[in-house]
Amino acid sequence: MKLLITGAHGQLGNELRRCLESGSSEIGSVPDAYKNASVDYADREDLDISDPHAVHAWFVEKGPYDLVINCAAFTNVDGCEKEEAVAYHVNASGPENLGREVASAGGKLIHVSTDYVFPGTDETPRMESDPVCPVSA
Repeated sequence: MKLLITGAHGQLGNELRRCLESGSSEIGSVPDAYKNASVDYADREDLDISDPHAVHAWFVEKGPYDLVINCAAFTNVDGCEKEEAVAYHVNASGPENLGREVASAGGKLIHVSTDYVFPGTDETPRMESDPVCPVSA
């Protein structure tokens, strides 16, 4: 299995690396399918996921991937409000670019998101199929 983890220097990316390298997590062992996986770790200085040409070039050079786990995100809420276009490129266009490339080789994308894509007015637990309606950038 060949994996790509983006946002590799962030909190989630670092934790995924730790789990894959140690073979364990707080909830148990890492499944056998991932124990001998070849993993590429990329952060912003390595791969700008918001640039479709950079993503394509990365996949041509290093792919194909069976699985891409996107941990890259612009997470500073106030910063997103001030730089809405940047937030959109990283948080929306970036996953689209990754998804397009991994799907072209038959792989899968796991995109880690936030509940900020929902309006926050519903008290029931969210489902992946729930419509999004963010109230902020």
